[in-house]
Amino acid sequence: MDPKILVLSQGPHHIAVFKPHNMAVIGGQGVVRPTLLDCMRKMFGAHISAVHRLDRATAGITVFARSLFAKHALENAFKKRLVKKTYFAICEGTPGFKKQSVNQPLKKIDLDHKKGPAAKTCVDPQGEASVTNFKLLRQLSPEYCLIEAQPVSGRMHQIRAHLAYLGLPIVGDVLYGAKKTCAPHTIALCAVGLSLPLPRGGRVEIDARAYFKPENYVKITNN
Repeated sequence: MDPKILVLSQGPHHIAVFKPHNMAVIGGQGVVRPTLLDCMRKMFGAHISAVHRLDRATAGITVFARSLFAKHALENAFKKRLVKKTYFAICEGTPGFKKQSVNQPLKKIDLDHKKGPAAKTCVDPQGEASVTNFKLLRQLSPEYCLIEAQPVSGRMHQIRAHLAYLGLPIVGDVLYGAKKTCAPHTIALCAVGLSLPLPRGGRVEIDARAYFKPENYVKITNN
């Protein structure tokens, strides 16, 4: 397995790992290999399946199933919103809130680009219902803040689009209006917490907050 990929949790039905930035979860047209799934199958066997995805530019907790039964059960948990997801994001700007819930529909828009992203998501009254809960954790400097995001729904680029809607684009996320860039295919967004129901009962709580380092993305002046 790629040495950058850290196993966070595993059991009879699941394996959870910390996905690095600039790596796709699964393959597809134009996707750079190896994917995270390629690495997982090389390490654990060809029966491993992905049950959800993070964007290539996003890091953090990613869960895989060990069997077809587990795949169906875990995918169903995500679809029924039984999984609690927590993200950290470093954003440009200063929020005017301590806590904020954004309930704005999102619509996918195809981009006519030969290179770069094929689509993005925008707030649109004709879009799909989307809710994200935000909390200001810390103002890192006059320019940057650390935000906790908990998406209730699971739309494409949901956290990115809702933060842009608030005027707080994620550092490195030029597609959604950020001015500061990061390394290639990297934005300052990380899945740091996951509470997941297991196929045979019980839940697993996965915490990856310790692996998110704000100083890897921006200079921190307000400690």
